[in-house]
Amino acid sequence: MNLQNNFNKLNSKIQEVFENWDNKILPHLPQQMDEMAKRTGALHRKRGVCSSIDLLRILFLYACSNFSFRILATAACAPGISVISDTA
Repeated sequence: MNLQNNFNKLNSKIQEVFENWDNKILPHLPQQMDEMAKRTGALHRKRGVCSSIDLLRILFLYACSNFSFRILATAACAPGISVISDTA
């Protein structure tokens, strides 16, 4: 079915972006990201996002793809990064 093929392509793209994040970006971030985000006021309301690292991961996915916010919210929920709606 065409819908299943589209889902598989989308899922593989999401996995590829997250693997790039884990290998290339995450090792260069400071260990105290959540503390720094609270101290500087960068993360006031979490809205279903568990940490500042997860928020950056979602932003990285958005920057590396041409996803709509609806697809981005679904992509963030699938691996358990956040429980967020497309409007949030």
